[in-house]
Amino acid sequence: MRFYIYPTRQGNGRIYNDIKVYSSYAEIPMHFRKIVLPSPMIHVMFYRLMHNKVKLICYSENGQQLDGYGWIQDWQAFQYRFGTIANWATMLGYYWITPEARGCGYYSRLLEHSIAISSKEFPILIYTSKDNELSQKSIEKVGFILLGEWEIYLWFRVFVHLRKITV
Repeated sequence: MRFYIYPTRQGNGRIYNDIKVYSSYAEIPMHFRKIVLPSPMIHVMFYRLMHNKVKLICYSENGQQLDGYGWIQDWQAFQYRFGTIANWATMLGYYWITPEARGCGYYSRLLEHSIAISSKEFPILIYTSKDNELSQKSIEKVGFILLGEWEIYLWFRVFVHLRKITV
């Protein structure tokens, strides 16, 4: 996994009027819910949303069809696994763009909007797999700086060990 940090000297992101932010499940339009949380009772993001631990951001060019979405998450869910990277932070992700809309800059827009509405009190982090070069390119384009690459060892979904393999 590659972890990135957003340095605040890069700016405050950018607000886009066509990106909507949802802080509760009830706010999310039904036609977006079917894509974002198709089975809410077994989806971890549903529970984080119900406990005010995440915000959902959605991009829709026409207001009806969902072109992409992402999550802004409280660090608490990641503190145990990734506590060696930061004591406290805002975690961005995961993000998804419809296949038809890929390559149109929507991912960068969602990232910029996420930065703009995230607290600057703590670091803003994001991670991606080392094989996802398109995502890495967009993350770096927006201004994130590579913290490094880590291997994650997980035993029985309980014991976690991170090993940094690059700077």
